[in-house]
Amino acid sequence: MQMMLDFQIKTWDERMGGLNMGLCPGKYIGRQSRNEAIFIPEGAFGCIEPTIKECSAHFSRKYSHWGITEIPRDEWTEVIQMLGVLQAEAARASSPEELLKALPLPETMELEFKLHFEVNRNGLCNLLDQLLAWLQKTLREDNSISVLGL
Repeated sequence: MQMMLDFQIKTWDERMGGLNMGLCPGKYIGRQSRNEAIFIPEGAFGCIEPTIKECSAHFSRKYSHWGITEIPRDEWTEVIQMLGVLQAEAARASSPEELLKALPLPETMELEFKLHFEVNRNGLCNLLDQLLAWLQKTLREDNSISVLGL
């Protein structure tokens, strides 16, 4: 079985099949929030979700992956710092084992990173690059960002 992770950030209209996690500026206020939201395929989101859970009391609740969670700017500030460290470690990693020290993953994703290390490492680095820029820009204008679960 070949999984091939999708690390592309998408808009609401660009999403195609599969499961996606969303991030929208501010508090989710219904369908119109989707227009400004970005969406990350669930597999790729799994690479950043542990960091969000670790930094956010709001998102660390049991069922946050499936609900809508507004996370305040101060918690996102910590997420941004930790994702920056992860990005640097991923960029430096020259083997799957090195990367997996910095990025604990479920067994199925770990196998995918081992099978397609270069492609997945580059995809992860690009995702983090785009995501960090979006988070920083968004938090200059908004006091929170909401995670739109499955």
